[in-house]
Amino acid sequence: MKFVILGILIAFVVADPARFDNYRVYSVSVESEDNLKVLRSVNRGLNGYDFLVEPRILGDTADIIVPPHLQNDFEQLAKKHELKVELVIPDLQHFDVNEYHSTEHINEWLYYLAEQYPEVQIIRGGSTFEGRDIIGININRRGDDSPGIFIESNIHAREWITSASTVWMINKLLTATENEPEYKDLADNINWYIFPVVNVDGYEYSRDVYRMWRKTRSRQGFICHGVDPNRNWDTYWQTGGTGASDNMCDGDFGGPEAFSEIETETLSDYILSIQDKLNIYISFHSAAELLLFPWGHTSDPVPGFEDFNTIAQTTVDALRERHGTQYRFGSINQAIYPATGGSIDWVFLRLGILSYCYEFRSRNTATEIKDLADNINWYIFPIINVDGYEYTRNVYRMWRKTRSQQGLICNGVDPNRNWDVYWEKGGIGSSANMCDGSFAGPEAFSEIETKSLSEYILSLADNLNFYISFHSAANMLLFPWATINALHARHGTNYTYGPVYSTIYPTTGISSDWVHYALGIPGFTYEFRNRNTATGENYGFLAPPEEIQPNAEEVLDSLVALVQKATELGYMTPNAPGRRQ
Repeated sequence: MKFVILGILIAFVVADPARFDNYRVYSVSVESEDNLKVLRSVNRGLNGYDFLVEPRILGDTADIIVPPHLQNDFEQLAKKHELKVELVIPDLQHFDVNEYHSTEHINEWLYYLAEQYPEVQIIRGGSTFEGRDIIGININRRGDDSPGIFIESNIHAREWITSASTVWMINKLLTATENEPEYKDLADNINWYIFPVVNVDGYEYSRDVYRMWRKTRSRQGFICHGVDPNRNWDTYWQTGGTGASDNMCDGDFGGPEAFSEIETETLSDYILSIQDKLNIYISFHSAAELLLFPWGHTSDPVPGFEDFNTIAQTTVDALRERHGTQYRFGSINQAIYPATGGSIDWVFLRLGILSYCYEFRSRNTATEIKDLADNINWYIFPIINVDGYEYTRNVYRMWRKTRSQQGLICNGVDPNRNWDVYWEKGGIGSSANMCDGSFAGPEAFSEIETKSLSEYILSLADNLNFYISFHSAANMLLFPWATINALHARHGTNYTYGPVYSTIYPTTGISSDWVHYALGIPGFTYEFRNRNTATGENYGFLAPPEEIQPNAEEVLDSLVALVQKATELGYMTPNAPGRRQ
């Protein structure tokens, strides 16, 4: 029986992996024998210190893991023995900006940023019913003369995506490099006031108790809790009896009076205290894919409507261009519904500055890509010219051809000039010189690569509806229907399109022509991007690794459009136009 109980205890112990929340990692320079002795003598074990990099010899560095309960002790130890330490990992469990975090964890991260970046300061925007602070950060690299933007996030408790997105944006602002000039310009030249979680009590309640909670957590009557904090601002509060509820149990209850909630009252006081520093106020919500501006209480246009509208149009166009997300825009009252007591209306009424509300996306734009996976029979060969590819990796980066022996001193045939379709030795678009990069070969299908692949394609001819060949680097699609807009949408890449002959150059013996000739199905050639769309850097065939993802993203987006148009025109059926029967 003892062994059974022990086994059960061990099972419980190992059931969950060890966590290292708030464990810090310090890098320590080993500059003396005393340093080495101190590090080797620290208490190690389950509740003690540990090392990622052990202290070994003088002149080396050691990376020591310090659990939360020993952090003060370690700081005293370092001071006493004059250890040169540097905090390299503030939380060994890590802070992932692509996850949802508690307010406490977010605030710990904000305090860490304030320690690490001289341009970052912690700011307190107010307090909550349950006694928590509304914590944010100020990012200001230029000084007090820079224009100011205020971001209010997660005022509705259940809208977790708003605070998570705000955290991601903070990280991007602080880490943007010269290769991300738009983001870096925002970080360098704007005075940011950012509050990831405004409705702290409600957010934590939605995490711990009821996921769909929206309001604050103040006591309302005998059985109800909370007020909608975006119906509680003192601007046309409860005007006309629309846009908010007077039932204290409803999700959009506007409160017993304007600014009844300590969250809205204290945050409004903070906003007024910095009003001379603000130029734009932005409120993040989800989920309706809207960009909204005042008013909420009336359909009458806000003063300066044309400017509000023009800025919104430009912003929405940029969203669509980069990610294909279809936002609508307009006044709150007209674009979504009547609403009173909202923050952006109050800010505009009191401060007279631009104020906008984002309603984040409500759907996954990648569902169309999943549809491709679910409903298309794919045959995909990542590398056709295997010998040539390995030769480019190991010997000569700019090699183009196969590696077959051609004469006494030459190697290889251009495998995209060797297909048996209008093949002509030395014909247009190819060379008869066996040492040239575009050498078409001594005869059509002279290369085992093209011959064997063509035979495989013929073996599954009845299963194919169209054929796509990927090349680089000229920003072209040869020859499409309606995919160019989709290629442009995500990253702004400008492709041209048309027949191979007139769009890039005359050429013979290419795979997409052969497929169309032999099978009667459409054949397309993509010439991938040849430059970085953000910086303009032209890299031709030598695309750096960071170009893999954006290139793949935009091409996959374009395949969605290609399949949709091909389906519309009847090419995705067994009786497709022109198909060889």
